[in-house]
Amino acid sequence: MSYQFYPLTVDYLHKETEDSVIIGFNTNGAANFKFVAGQNITIKLFHEGEELRRTYSICTSPSEGRLQIGGPLRMFFHILHSIS
Repeated sequence: MSYQFYPLTVDYLHKETEDSVIIGFNTNGAANFKFVAGQNITIKLFHEGEELRRTYSICTSPSEGRLQIGGPLRMFFHILHSIS
C-alpha cells in the first residue's frame, strides 16, 4: 500500500479530560487533503534520524473544515518528544 503524506502543522491543542488530548492540524498547505469521518491518519515523524509512524483516529467531520485527532495524553507527549 502506498501512502501520500502531507506536511501538517499543529495549530490546536486541548486537554479534553484528565488523561486525553485533542490535537488539531493546519491543512492549508495541503489543498488536496481530504478525509472521511471516522478515518484514521498516519502521522510520520523523524526523531534522531529514525522515521516513526503512528496511526490515530480523526475525531472531526470533513464539514467542520479542520483536522483533529484525539487520544490518550501520552500520545501528545510521544508526538512532542518526537519533534523536540
